[in-house]
Amino acid sequence: MKRLILLFASILLLSCSDFQRLQKSENPTEKLEGAIAYYEKKDFYRAGLLLDEVLPLVRGTDLAEKASYYIAWCHYQQDEFVLSTYYFKDFYLTFPRSQYTEEATFMHGKSLYRDSPYYNLDQTNSEEALKYLQEYVNKYPEGKFIDETNKLVDELLGKIRKKTYENSILYWKTGNYKAAVSALGSFLNTYPDSEYTEEVAYKRLESQYLLAKNSIASKQKQRYYEAIEIYYTFVDKYPKSTFISKAEEIFGNCQEALK
Repeated sequence: MKRLILLFASILLLSCSDFQRLQKSENPTEKLEGAIAYYEKKDFYRAGLLLDEVLPLVRGTDLAEKASYYIAWCHYQQDEFVLSTYYFKDFYLTFPRSQYTEEATFMHGKSLYRDSPYYNLDQTNSEEALKYLQEYVNKYPEGKFIDETNKLVDELLGKIRKKTYENSILYWKTGNYKAAVSALGSFLNTYPDSEYTEEVAYKRLESQYLLAKNSIASKQKQRYYEAIEIYYTFVDKYPKSTFISKAEEIFGNCQEALK
């Protein structure tokens, strides 16, 4: 056991001394090769430290392409997606004819996807990821990452759709029925065939009815008629809906109120 500990300590000491030697080296080629060796051992932290040092030294040289490629991947492998987003984009803009350009274009979008928050938070990053993943599709319609890109796009669209749904339903939950009618209608126009559409269509009907019911007398008549129009649209599209009995009750209440 003691021998194993001593062996491990010796290896660790040797590894540290080798890394320190590379850090002190003024030879960019040696430092870059050392960084790649650490990367291949999955020691992304040390690889990244060496690449941070070597990248300014090799800009404009034949080594710059490889250094730029590996530093982007080092940040990605350490879940530093803001930095990997920057470096992958910088790579494909700087080296448009590289063998890694397609990969960097895809990884730029994927880094944004990985930095995208949960659906209930602001979805600006998701929209940005969609934009750049679509750019990859446009540029490489037969690309080797196209299947994964389509999968990521579907996930992002689902996340944005759910966020929009939650925002629309919030007006209904808080009793702001005028805003609910507008927001739910906007959702239906944007996502006419989503998994939430039937529920949203019913809640729009209910919101319009409650808006009419709670309006001043001079506005009630018009708003009840609008609720009836929404009812007809709903039953035409969803004649076997689980909400059909509630919808018919609202329809009856509107007719009764108009008498």
